[in-house]
Amino acid sequence: MVAAVTCVACSPSPARLPRLVVLYAPCSVNRSFLTPYDASVSFTPHLAGFAASSLVFDRHRTESGQSGTAFASIFSGSQAPVHGVYHHPTVLSDDRVLVAESFAAAGFETHSWLEHPMASEAENYAQGIPPPNRHPGALMAPDSYLPQLLDRMVADPDLRVFVVTNFTVSHQPYTGHDLARFCAEHADLCGVAREPGFWRLRRLARRHHIRLSFDPEGAFAELGLSPQDVTRLDRIERLLYSADIAYLDRLFGELLDAIDARGLREDSLVVFTADHGEAPPRPGTAFRWTHGFQLTPDVLDVPLLIRAPGLAPRRIGYVTRSIDVAPTLRGLAGIPSPPAGDDERIYGVDLAPALRGESPPPALTAFSHTAMFDPITWSFVSKWETVRRFHPERSPQAISTALMQGDRVQKEIREADGSWGDQAFDRSTDPHEEHDVFDAHDPTQERNAERLRAYKRLLVDAYRGETGAPDAEREKRLRSLGYIE
Repeated sequence: MVAAVTCVACSPSPARLPRLVVLYAPCSVNRSFLTPYDASVSFTPHLAGFAASSLVFDRHRTESGQSGTAFASIFSGSQAPVHGVYHHPTVLSDDRVLVAESFAAAGFETHSWLEHPMASEAENYAQGIPPPNRHPGALMAPDSYLPQLLDRMVADPDLRVFVVTNFTVSHQPYTGHDLARFCAEHADLCGVAREPGFWRLRRLARRHHIRLSFDPEGAFAELGLSPQDVTRLDRIERLLYSADIAYLDRLFGELLDAIDARGLREDSLVVFTADHGEAPPRPGTAFRWTHGFQLTPDVLDVPLLIRAPGLAPRRIGYVTRSIDVAPTLRGLAGIPSPPAGDDERIYGVDLAPALRGESPPPALTAFSHTAMFDPITWSFVSKWETVRRFHPERSPQAISTALMQGDRVQKEIREADGSWGDQAFDRSTDPHEEHDVFDAHDPTQERNAERLRAYKRLLVDAYRGETGAPDAEREKRLRSLGYIE
């Protein structure tokens, strides 16, 4: 534990417990495209406004850059050796108590809008939600049921409600939602859309997005793309992704407006987070505009914003993890967490006492890992040279691992030549982790290298093999998100 510090902005405890709890967890959100994490971003005003009244977590880390695994960690408060999701689509077991189950047991009426095909009711992510309250699609404020639910809360002061949603509007291949509107409002970001050949390159990017993401050099050569074409493709992808994030911001803003318009703001606990980010091209990035199979900060550093009764807005600088979300939600709502193990690598902690100023901030280490390819996607992408270099086999032995302590990051990864190597980075001066400072003679780095090897052994030993839907259903879900053509 780190030493306690005085915080004049910290409230000693919430004035009251929330009646409405919303866990809002969209997919594929690179936090550097959000105003709370980059003040130069102009297209997420609703998140900017939300952040002004929220806790903003600056060192929040996801377990893995793949949706099934990451949502399992958010909902269960545990990592893959416990929840068992190493790739998606995988059916989540009944072994863990999910966060919705805890709220249901505490007397909350629970509702879900689980639109994400890799973490849906079909994969058992709706545990704790009665079937009539499992709503189709994503949570949209104009949804016919949501206004009725909020109106019931206004009419019945004793009604307590828990809502969880996951969905994606910003997953590769990027759609560019409401692009005309986006460019009308942000003309300075849309120069590439006015250049000759924009529509040709946009269609090419969508048609070949898998190859361009997982085998970029091979795709560039096969498609005859010049360096100028590649640069413009990246600008187009950035524009489309920005428009998608702006659309997500509007959706979230509509939800906040619906809550606030009914006078429920002071009674609500609202959490905005994400399963993983996206990796734009940077030095050392093998796979571009995708996620899951490399340990880049663009993928692993995800947003976490919490607005809760009694918590003064401020930034949280210590390391937190996706596995801490569920126990912290329980803690902020006054609900005890079920018993968990004491292995900090795989079990989350309740941050509520620290957020209330009742205890010192925890000194946590965030362990992350790459995902495994599912069998269907593997059969599709394993023919490409870039994939084979970094993932020569489809097994837990091919998983790379990382840990983060404060600004220090360390990794054990497969190198481009197929060998295994250690890397270390100082995020205080190298936020994109581009300059390796690993020193085999540094005692701290040596200890962390052994910790990563032990974590890898834990992942390998806990792997329970294939589970999930029949291949035809898996293929349908993978195709729906563009993992296969």
